[in-house]
Amino acid sequence: MTALIIIIAILILIISLLLVPALVKFDVTAEGKKVNVKIIFEYAFIKFCIYPGKNKGRKKVKQKDNKKEPPKKHFSFEEAKAIYGRMKRIYAECKEDISDILKYAAQNAITFKQLNTDIKFDFESPMNTGIATGVVNGVVYNVLAFLDNSVGVKKHSVNIQPLFYNSNYMSAHIYGIVRLKNVHIMVILIKSIRLYFKIRKVR
Repeated sequence: MTALIIIIAILILIISLLLVPALVKFDVTAEGKKVNVKIIFEYAFIKFCIYPGKNKGRKKVKQKDNKKEPPKKHFSFEEAKAIYGRMKRIYAECKEDISDILKYAAQNAITFKQLNTDIKFDFESPMNTGIATGVVNGVVYNVLAFLDNSVGVKKHSVNIQPLFYNSNYMSAHIYGIVRLKNVHIMVILIKSIRLYFKIRKVR
């Protein structure tokens, strides 16, 4: 009888742990062509870093923002267009995989608890900076709407700031918290790894 009670108690504990939601926090900081990524997994009292990125970019951006002088040059408008073009090719090639991951997430009560986006940029002429302003706003708000309609975004903030120093500068900081149930972690992880390797093949 005692052994049966112990087995039932263990089963209840395991089921309870599986139902407890986990949090995945990601912090992406980019300044020019330098990108730092940190991904942290939190579950109950467990916390560990999945991807140990260096988190120095944000401090550098904040120091530059407090100065009146133009920020250090990063890349030109043509280079930015090339990066945007590659992003479009990646989306065209991988949109079905992305949709599959989001569909699975939506069906299994996975949601964004928080999503913050902070982007600052500047190009060699006010006209190019103005064009970039429209493109960046369109991309960011369309992605945000897509995520909100598919899996839900509980809390978000967006700061998009053109600088108009007539220099070539770009910095971005994206921070998010994803809430998911333990039982679905492995499926999403496998799908995400597949997507990652597919993205790497796109030129």
